[in-house]
Amino acid sequence: MPDGSFIEPMAIQSKTSSPPDVHLVFTAREIAVRRALQSTCQALKALGAEASALGIVEIVLAEVTNNIVEHAYSAQSSGTITLSCIKRTTNIRFEVIDQRNMLPGGEIPSKQ
Repeated sequence: MPDGSFIEPMAIQSKTSSPPDVHLVFTAREIAVRRALQSTCQALKALGAEASALGIVEIVLAEVTNNIVEHAYSAQSSGTITLSCIKRTTNIRFEVIDQRNMLPGGEIPSKQ
């Protein structure tokens, strides 16, 4: 069960006017990613998100954050990931930020 020790006070970086419902800053390590996903899903459940949506949210966020851990910080010993979300009536908006360089040309490389 997450203990919240990795949660940092909100520092809104998004371009929306609403403060995020969830705002986490955590180390780019596998265990911290798992804890952040648990905390995010628990918070969204408390905000009334449907169980079917939570499963999808967890899968997508796991892919995004694990990619950051594996690729963005693979050659670096430490770094952080910021995850924010706002739950609306019909959708949930997410923002995931890491501190590494952008992809070359801002594009995902093509598969070889």
